[in-house]
Amino acid sequence: MTVNVTIIGLGQIGASLGLVLGEHKDYFQRTGIDREPLTSGRAQKMGAIDRIEYKVPVAVENANIIILALPTDEVRDMLEVIAPLIKPNAVIIDTSPLQTAVSEWAEELLPEGRYLVSMTPTLNPAYLEETQVGVDAAHADLFKNSLMIITSPPSAHSDAVKLTADIAHMTGASLYFAETAEADGILAAYDLLPKLASIGLLATITDQPSWREGQRIAGRSFAQSTSAALLLDENTQLGHTALVNRENTLRLLDDLIGSLNDIRKYVADQDADHLNRVIQKVVKDRKDWLKHRQTGDFESDKEEKPSMGDTLKRLFGFKPREKK
Repeated sequence: MTVNVTIIGLGQIGASLGLVLGEHKDYFQRTGIDREPLTSGRAQKMGAIDRIEYKVPVAVENANIIILALPTDEVRDMLEVIAPLIKPNAVIIDTSPLQTAVSEWAEELLPEGRYLVSMTPTLNPAYLEETQVGVDAAHADLFKNSLMIITSPPSAHSDAVKLTADIAHMTGASLYFAETAEADGILAAYDLLPKLASIGLLATITDQPSWREGQRIAGRSFAQSTSAALLLDENTQLGHTALVNRENTLRLLDDLIGSLNDIRKYVADQDADHLNRVIQKVVKDRKDWLKHRQTGDFESDKEEKPSMGDTLKRLFGFKPREKK
């Protein structure tokens, strides 16, 4: 007997998780569904899923575990669709960067005995500079040596949380258990704000009268500093993540504006000393961050990896397939 896993959304995150689960075929049978049939086909060809499904109700009706790897503006709608269809004790694992909102949606929409846990991934430092996105950017080690942020609504069963933690461990990531509000603040600062700053920079530059000629001059610094604008978490409702995580977004934008105002003041006052010190500090901070991120040399406790089989047995009555 294997546990049925359905992955909804087969982009880089969903397909990478499928590749990880594929390394444990004694435990999991993987079904995948994506709005783009060609994406589903590529995911199956690379070994990220065992079976393709094209209709959501069929994809989820027998699933023990449902992984949502969707744009943030599609998560609530998907929960509304699947909530009445999923079986008792099913666990939904959401990978979006929204924590409090998704937790509240789960409390509102899911029937009793169905559980949602958020498992928001970060990337293996080996892929931090990779620009490709989508299913073709999937890797089995995409989350290795990274951090998985795990949060859950109050109603989530402890075994559902443990199951999610077990899967996170399979990816090679370390775990960070957080309250939803705490996680929203962290993700707004380190994931959302760089994207908004990139968008603000683009809006400023592309509105310049000189843009027609300037785009021929724009080089590496422009390309690298604006690339985060291409990593948005939404599909059609661009900016949805910022609107939902409103308070953190406003606080951090105010902080960013304050930093820019400080720099403006130093330039206006011809204050070379303060300007030099600020730049030296942030350049050092950036170098130190990248070094620690690449080496994993952060202060943290070693984690004891749990037993997947025990958790699956408690939730779904699972027995591992006997090896012949």
